[in-house]
Amino acid sequence: LGTDDEIAEIKTDVHNGRTLVIFKDSYGNAMIPFLIEGFEEVYVVDYRKFNCNVLEFIEENGITDVSLNLAAFSVASSARDNILRLTEL
Repeated sequence: LGTDDEIAEIKTDVHNGRTLVIFKDSYGNAMIPFLIEGFEEVYVVDYRKFNCNVLEFIEENGITDVSLNLAAFSVASSARDNILRLTEL
């Protein structure tokens, strides 16, 4: 994507009724091209900037699939607090 926006929305030509949200850090950008081909719509969320309730976001946007694309050290470092925050909002 070339950016780490809070939320980017991608609409594709696929027609299968599936919507994906990808929670990622900058390392997750490399996986996005491989994931979008199987979904009508994809939301790419930089979890470090995301300040919404995850469950509400999923429900409001009709999300059918969720992917976490994070660097391994993100989960094991102080960045894990940002990940945990997503489940507490």
